[in-house]
Amino acid sequence: MKTAVGLRVTAFRAMMVSWLAAKLEPGLNDHSIAGVSDPRHEAYAILALLEGAHLAVRADEDVRIFDQAVDLLRVRLDT
Repeated sequence: MKTAVGLRVTAFRAMMVSWLAAKLEPGLNDHSIAGVSDPRHEAYAILALLEGAHLAVRADEDVRIFDQAVDLLRVRLDT
């Protein structure tokens, strides 16, 4: 059984996936974002990338790791 914090984290992640998928949907429809076949799957991948970058920042104590991940996403979403 999940704790209250676990439930809140799960709810937050679900909200973020929905938000990201909604942002990716236009890219799928107008082909402005290459390689998007399923916005929801892409959203999960983006969230995993950001979560992994966050863990790497904590381990290496170097925020540039997160900045590089975000920059990659910005380029992908802005094209």
